[in-house]
Amino acid sequence: MDEKFTSLQEDILKDASEYSKTRYEIITLSLKRIMEMNPEYKDLLLFISLINSQNIPTELLDTYKDNNLVTNFIRELKKVSFITTTASTASSNKVRTFSVHRSTQAI
Repeated sequence: MDEKFTSLQEDILKDASEYSKTRYEIITLSLKRIMEMNPEYKDLLLFISLINSQNIPTELLDTYKDNNLVTNFIRELKKVSFITTTASTASSNKVRTFSVHRSTQAI
């Protein structure tokens, strides 16, 4: 992101609401905090950034990392409102999925 553009965004936000944090900064600070909690979360974040951001089956992450790790990871993403979760029934199988906002996924 261009530094002048970021600076302009911060100035506009500061003038409008006395709040200088941009969406990008808020998201990256939360992501850094999540990665500091457990280094393996970094792998999971990279993994979900490479696939479609909508209706990601939690089972997919379970095949990549330990189920307990994935459950805790999803809990942390929920805490900072990065994801929405759903449970659907497709042919009598419960499928747990979650979605990430596209702009959050891009960051």
